[in-house]
Amino acid sequence: MQIPLMPFLFHANFGLTNEKSILKKDVILLGQANVLGWLAYTIYDDFLDEEGKPELLPLANMYLRRLIYIYDTAFSTNKVVASFSHKNT
Repeated sequence: MQIPLMPFLFHANFGLTNEKSILKKDVILLGQANVLGWLAYTIYDDFLDEEGKPELLPLANMYLRRLIYIYDTAFSTNKVVASFSHKNT
């Protein structure tokens, strides 16, 4: 299961210095957001491919709302992330 580990692996592989370091809690939040996004995407994609179950769509919407909430709250002070997030929702 690499989806939740992607933020950690990205952070670890680029060896960011202390002044550019990301907090452990933010890496965890990004991992949660990745999982939620992947779950929502999978449900939406299956539905669009006419293989999914329409009754799962509310769950996908809930996952997507939670993902947006994570980005809004965790990165509200980062103007670049906040601007991108609000521009594309």
